[in-house]
Amino acid sequence: MDNSGNITLECDTTVTIKTGSSSITMTTGGDITIEGLNVKVIGKTTTELGKAGANPGIKIDDNINANATKINTSSSGPTNIKGADVEINKG
Repeated sequence: MDNSGNITLECDTTVTIKTGSSSITMTTGGDITIEGLNVKVIGKTTTELGKAGANPGIKIDDNINANATKINTSSSGPTNIKGADVEINKG
């Protein structure tokens, strides 16, 4: 820890921080994996969300792309869909 209270960890390959069912793993290639029961992730360029052992179900870059065998959407109030073109039940 430096005089300002900052901690820097440096490693040649992988750093993993683990507590209980939660972990954060960082690699020298720039990959960061966060696992836990409830996770909040914010990415500056791309954010991918998915279930362990599967491809990311949601990828957010300039667009939001959802890929799943089934998508359920529900709300207790109105559900609004807005876009230049909105297509429903089109392949």
